[in-house]
Amino acid sequence: MTIVKDGVDDTARELFDDSEEQESFRRGLIDQDWASWPLVNGTYPGDLVAVACGWVAPLLAAVDEGGRVPAVRTDHPWVEAVSTAIMGRLQHWALRGDSPVTPMWQAFLTETETAEVFDASKIPPRLEELRGESLFDILQFKYRAVQFVTGGLHDREAAAALAWVRDGDGVQGIAVGVITGAAGTGKSRLAAEVCDRLVASVPEWQAGFADYAALPEAGVPQRPMLLVCDYPERHPDRVGDFLARLWRHYREGRLAVPVRVLLVSRHRETWWEPVRARCRNLEDLVHHRVDLAPARLDADELDRHVAQAFDDFCDGFGVPKVWRQDLSIELVGADRPLLVHIAALLAAHGLAHISPGQVADQSPACTSGSEALLDDLITAEVDRLRGVPFDEDRDRGGAVFTTAAQVREALCLTTLTAPSRCDLPDLLACTEAFGPNGTGNRVTVAERMLDAFPATAQDRPEDRSLWSVAPVEPDLVAAHLLARTPGRSTLVKRLVASATVTERPAYHAQLVSALALATEDYPEIGTDLKQHLADSLAALIGAGKATAEPLGTLLAERLVALVKAAVAQAAEQDLTAARQLTTAISLPDLVSDQRIDQIATEALWVLPYPHPALTGLGAALAARALTHHEREPDADRAALAATCGQLGNWLGAHGQRLEALIVTERARGFYEELAEANRAAYLPALASSVSNLAVRLGEVGRRAEALAAAERAVAMREELVEGNRAAYLPDLATSVWMAAYVRHALGIERDVALDYCDRAIGYYQGLSEAEPDAFSDTLAAVEALRQTLVEQCDEPA
Repeated sequence: MTIVKDGVDDTARELFDDSEEQESFRRGLIDQDWASWPLVNGTYPGDLVAVACGWVAPLLAAVDEGGRVPAVRTDHPWVEAVSTAIMGRLQHWALRGDSPVTPMWQAFLTETETAEVFDASKIPPRLEELRGESLFDILQFKYRAVQFVTGGLHDREAAAALAWVRDGDGVQGIAVGVITGAAGTGKSRLAAEVCDRLVASVPEWQAGFADYAALPEAGVPQRPMLLVCDYPERHPDRVGDFLARLWRHYREGRLAVPVRVLLVSRHRETWWEPVRARCRNLEDLVHHRVDLAPARLDADELDRHVAQAFDDFCDGFGVPKVWRQDLSIELVGADRPLLVHIAALLAAHGLAHISPGQVADQSPACTSGSEALLDDLITAEVDRLRGVPFDEDRDRGGAVFTTAAQVREALCLTTLTAPSRCDLPDLLACTEAFGPNGTGNRVTVAERMLDAFPATAQDRPEDRSLWSVAPVEPDLVAAHLLARTPGRSTLVKRLVASATVTERPAYHAQLVSALALATEDYPEIGTDLKQHLADSLAALIGAGKATAEPLGTLLAERLVALVKAAVAQAAEQDLTAARQLTTAISLPDLVSDQRIDQIATEALWVLPYPHPALTGLGAALAARALTHHEREPDADRAALAATCGQLGNWLGAHGQRLEALIVTERARGFYEELAEANRAAYLPALASSVSNLAVRLGEVGRRAEALAAAERAVAMREELVEGNRAAYLPDLATSVWMAAYVRHALGIERDVALDYCDRAIGYYQGLSEAEPDAFSDTLAAVEALRQTLVEQCDEPA
């Protein structure tokens, strides 16, 4: 319920002289904070309530008569506000179930509007009539073309999740559930089923998928709520803030109903930390976990999925039951619901497009691996789109697409850019099929693509030409389409160079993101990503303020993949992508984006150290990762220490010696604290940190401190070797080598440095005999240092 705020302050001043009572009254009205509501003679404030009850009474009578409840609308804002507040109090009693108004209010609740936090487009009405629909759309979970399969893993998980949601029915508070699983395992479909079952069994609950744009302004829920956050990594800051506000409302007594939040994603690594950074007690709030790994589905379960999907698809296509009886679907290589549904969809679609006389000739439909299934699905959708008429009213003859190549390239194009209708004709010119050497009316094609794949949006602009064409979904299908479409690399090259993409940072960011996501399943697409990453990042960086949102989202969602691509390019002696990526993550407009700070903690570990060509990127990633750890109120000291150490190493390699020394000293300080509390656990890390500190001190000319640190590192590692020689001998060898190197760098005690070199060589010779690949290069480096020292001492080798 929405409470009108106009006039509330004036009313509070009329009723109460005390400022605290006025504030309490305001909170009671606007925030629905029942605990703070001031009472007059044990009830609501005198005349104000009497007037309001005059408005509420007809509403209650209307409910009793079973009619539609009218909204509270008066000419007096404060009467309207109090009327709504009284109804809210009755609602609270009704949901507790301890008042005779319960039946009345259950009827009322079914007439109220859905809370603003829900995105109705995420769960539209079930798609039952399938004729003429996109095969890609039919497979999307939100349309629920296949009824939920009962009696198996997903059914059990849905029942368990529903039990978790309703645990302690009516008890106020917030709890969080997490559903993870690989692409195509049915995560989102499971969440949608839980929503459907909940609303069907308990009408007073509201359930649905989150509208991320509405979360920042969401108020205190007034009805029990189940909110599904699908892919929280897209807006971890909004999800975290929303959870934190709910917890605060509960703690302060303002959340009077139960609220459950389901977080659904492939894995938690990309969103857990940024959400937890906003909601510090996230771990304590998580009371339910589901992991839908493909290995959990046995053959019987897959058979149930294919039987249910085949029947539902046949019903949707209008295939007579007698036609289906003798057709079997043999599953080979389908290990998850999405692939099983594709097999069933292809079989049903095939039956729907044959004549009655051909039914008897149908052989068993047999899958031959996931790639063949995806090939057949895309071919079937391409054939369907080839039948789309040139004119939507079918007054003009011919089809809008004349070849399969046109359809495939158009689908690839919209997947790579998700363009608006007005820009699609210009972008189609980048394809071979519609370009200078191609044929086809690009404007008409753009219209038909928008008809076939309109992007879902709650607030579309009035101008249809600004509507966006959605990329192909599900993601696995999109990746396969990109991987198997001839001419993809040429199309990507033309798009990167096109003026339209250059002028639209969102298109450029979508292109890079689509390639990075597809690379996870099809590594060959990584070639295109690697080849064009530098130019794409340069274009995004050069777009100025307009690039902040699309570039920030790209980095937050795909930074790990982009770092991998930059590393691969560096291996070919091309550092442009690494340099552009360094610039991108250091842009002033993005420095406050906490999503990038969090993902940097993962991307940092992808970067090989040492790597002399990637020092700038390493330092930039480590700096953002350190910012992430420092932001946490109860920062993990071990994580802080490790990240300070990494930043010191990268800064030192990048030539920023003083900065490197400062953070390396911080790392050593953290490890000193940790080792003091648990020496056995943290002595190895402390020894490594002290060894690094010796190098950093030497680089800035602090000789005595550098030598002391080097000697201390050797002593620590000698202690460790005494306890476990095999585990710590390589570290001791490194410290002995560093003790020699520090003396060499400072130009002092060359004789002592030679002795340390000989000792290190002895260690590395033994190690390289056992593992030549791991230690031969290091042995050669120590021997080279010894030769240099010998020449400086003018002694025979």
